[in-house]
Amino acid sequence: MKKLLLNTALGALTLGIVSVASPTMNTALAQEAAAPAATEDTKTVDVDPALWVVKDEDTTIYMFGTVHFLRPGLSWFDEAVKTSFDQSDELVVEILSPDGPDAQQMVMQLATDTSGTSLRDKLESEDRAAYEAAMKKLGLPEQAFDQFKPWFASLNLGLLPALKSGYNPNSGADKILITKAKESGKKLSELETVAFQMNMLAGSNIEDQIKGLNYTVQNVDKAVPTIDGMVTAWSEGKPDDLAEIMNANILNGRMYDTFLTRRNAAWSRWIDERLDQPGTVFIAVGAGHLAGDGSVQEQLKLRGIDTARINY
Repeated sequence: MKKLLLNTALGALTLGIVSVASPTMNTALAQEAAAPAATEDTKTVDVDPALWVVKDEDTTIYMFGTVHFLRPGLSWFDEAVKTSFDQSDELVVEILSPDGPDAQQMVMQLATDTSGTSLRDKLESEDRAAYEAAMKKLGLPEQAFDQFKPWFASLNLGLLPALKSGYNPNSGADKILITKAKESGKKLSELETVAFQMNMLAGSNIEDQIKGLNYTVQNVDKAVPTIDGMVTAWSEGKPDDLAEIMNANILNGRMYDTFLTRRNAAWSRWIDERLDQPGTVFIAVGAGHLAGDGSVQEQLKLRGIDTARINY
């Protein structure tokens, strides 16, 4: 199977619960799925995503929620976002290098099922029929993911409709910020590693993986409207609306705790420790981490650290 490296995310997909490298699909399918590039005719729309700041006497830390996939044409790197970024000495993101042969090999090792039972044979008859129908609707061979674990199939089935509708990792906020940081010579750091995120994805039990796959199949027609709603909330700087949509698409509290709360707690600890060093830092993480219960802001509050929303 030829491989296409894609930034992906689980649950909230483009809102950045997880951002990993994922080899998937054959070349023809990849070409069909790839989002169209921006053209001179692409209409530019001004959007104002939420931005927060944490300060002490000699340290300033900006916190910006990103979307890993966007359609071309959204103008967000301006006004307060650009000003805060330009003032920062360092850009900190979830992970810096989610592609390359090592990451690809890791994905394949963790995603490949060696049990001898195909993915479709793990599904109940009714669920299998729905899965095969969804594969057909998306233009995929029924057996395309037979050799893989359910989480990997779910990830890709959730991603493909977004790509077909015009979402593009090259337009993602993270990628643009990393490029800007490199161009300006800023220090680049990461909060996690590809290995951490991949093992988190692959570490869920098989029952949860199958539930997740069945949920993705049942909601494949809603994938793009759901992502559109999330991006609209992000664009308008409405984290509460974003959290409401996101919560409706996370299956259970165990997943919420694993993919959001625990990581937010770890990142708040990083911020707390970073405040001991002087300087200005721009942190860019998936917008889902800066919204809802257990957000980074809430975790910081538990540490006695206040965050302020920057109005612009």
